[in-house]
Amino acid sequence: MKPIRLPLREEFAALLTKLVAAVGEAPDLYADYGRWQLYRVAAADAGLRELLLSVVEEEPDRALARAVVVYMLEQVGPDEHAQWIERLAEDEREFAERRSTEWRVLLRAREQPLSREEVEAGLNSWSDWLQLRIPPYVEAEARRIIEERGRTARIRQLAKAPNRLGT
Repeated sequence: MKPIRLPLREEFAALLTKLVAAVGEAPDLYADYGRWQLYRVAAADAGLRELLLSVVEEEPDRALARAVVVYMLEQVGPDEHAQWIERLAEDEREFAERRSTEWRVLLRAREQPLSREEVEAGLNSWSDWLQLRIPPYVEAEARRIIEERGRTARIRQLAKAPNRLGT
């Protein structure tokens, strides 16, 4: 395969060339949406994650790099979150770190429903993202708290729906 010639740093172009060769498709790499498409395909292949980590670190569109990292937090286990977040500059990590923390809360809740006390303690600090996802994984009393104090009408309405715990 011919090397990709983009008006980008040579290291980044070389990494993209490897990633395209491994994935077997070449979207419009000049556009962020084309690279996003490439990254999502690569993310599905655990064997390409090391290469994708390197690409993210070199990605010149830092908003795209942050989006890939946040996307990968959903694809990998919590024990791998740090290696993805560390590919971002320190001043770019806040959102990804918060999402990682919230993923841990959600995963823990899926294993053991959150109690009323845990929901009361965390609800105000949880993002809409977590508030929308957590109701099926909390005890009935805790769900009533979300029904009453969830941040948006959608969150409060979702908390009223029957959940997996049968309550």
